Amino acid sequence: EISACLVGSEMCIRDRHKELKVENQNDKRIDEIIICPRTYGHKIEYEKHIGELIAFADYVENKGFKTHWIFLQEDKLELQNLLASKFKVTVWNPNKMSIYQFIGFFRKAKVVFTSRMHTIFIAGMVETPIITIPVHQKLIYASSLFYEKPIMIDPLSSGDAYIRAFQNYQYYSLNSQNVIKEAKILEALDAKICSWLAQS
Repeated sequence: EISACLVGSEMCIRDRHKELKVENQNDKRIDEIIICPRTYGHKIEYEKHIGELIAFADYVENKGFKTHWIFLQEDKLELQNLLASKFKVTVWNPNKMSIYQFIGFFRKAKVVFTSRMHTIFIAGMVETPIITIPVHQKLIYASSLFYEKPIMIDPLSSGDAYIRAFQNYQYYSLNSQNVIKEAKILEALDAKICSWLAQS
């Protein structure tokens, strides 16, 4: 499952990375922190990270930053309503917003906190710093595409871990060359499979 998810997402990176990088050069970063969580019913104790993210958002907004909660799809209505009563919230609807408009949020953001794998790829493609809450092993693998030492917060950690990560994220450099390297490996693998199939 992990391999299939990563291969599919890496193919997207291979196709779009250069184009998005060029677009990114013309955009100005703003003091907006994107928070892209997901509820995780498979391990109820990991739901703790949602409450910690809310407390973190209160903290940074009191410091003068803006948070933008983004959902790639509908989540629990109760959670979305709670967040919308306090923060800026966007639930992506591809019928109303193009993928380019949606990616634009990430392109301009200061940093992204996420517990959703696909957000890592989106933020990584536009070279926006990523702080990962790994509720599943696949988030660790995805983060490793962009960082030699990914910035991780354990889903069971307290609020101090979120504040420390925010204070220190600028000391971690995205490794965009690793994305290109992985894409080339995929291309070579694809060529070998095609050659093998042609000989069968």
